[in-house]
Amino acid sequence: MKNVFFVPEESRWSFIMQNAKQNDIALKIDTALNTIEKQNPSLKGALPDNYYSRLGIDVSKLAALLDEINNIQTNADKENLSSNGTAGFLLANGALSGEGQELEIRKQLIENNLVEAIVILPRNLFYTTDISVTLWILNKNKKSRTVEQNGKIKNYRNREDEVLFMDLRQMGSPFEKKYIELTQEDRDKVTTTFHSWQQAGANETYKDIPEFCYSANKKEIVEKGYNLVPSRYIEFVNRDETQDYDSAMKALQSELTDLLKQEEESKKELLGVFKDLGYEIKL
Repeated sequence: MKNVFFVPEESRWSFIMQNAKQNDIALKIDTALNTIEKQNPSLKGALPDNYYSRLGIDVSKLAALLDEINNIQTNADKENLSSNGTAGFLLANGALSGEGQELEIRKQLIENNLVEAIVILPRNLFYTTDISVTLWILNKNKKSRTVEQNGKIKNYRNREDEVLFMDLRQMGSPFEKKYIELTQEDRDKVTTTFHSWQQAGANETYKDIPEFCYSANKKEIVEKGYNLVPSRYIEFVNRDETQDYDSAMKALQSELTDLLKQEEESKKELLGVFKDLGYEIKL
């Protein structure tokens, strides 16, 4: 049957989760992908080859990642049944501005008031790719309502004609040499901003911040052709225009003066050493 792929038992998600805590789980994932390719010739070359085994990820970390993915999928399945469902999706940045079918999908999402927030993430945040990707937060109910969550009352304001754009690419700290991780401070800033924007009283608790966040209305998005690239909305500071040229040159002058003095002192010391050794250098 066309466009239908056979997935053998050892390649199914249920099998992977059953073995998530095994020491050879990376090998099992690679084997699962390889088996799918062998069973479905049309997928030849489309799936990673021995990728997870070569990464050398600690077993406990890989198991924790699988658990988290499983929880996200389980929650997403539950949310799909709810009229108040919220879900998050990681997509390549190209989906923010692509034409054709991608444009039509964005248009439908915006016109149906389903997009809650667009969050662009830093590069090198994931083990599997070094590119920056985007978190799309979709919400089926952006209307004003009061709900109880985790024992707390939350008063959501009407956000049907609004989308929050956030850019996190200047956040994060080095992690395991070549990766970036969002610190607890980063995560607190993001979540506080997001929840403040969602809830009643946002006029006092939320504000647009250059190079970080911007609340756009539907009219703005339509005028920009349903383009959802955050930089089309978030204000970015042109530091070349705000820099005091005279002050910058004086600072550079001072730094170079100190550097040249240090170089002169080093040269004198070096010449003195050679002179003491009986190999005087005359310039």
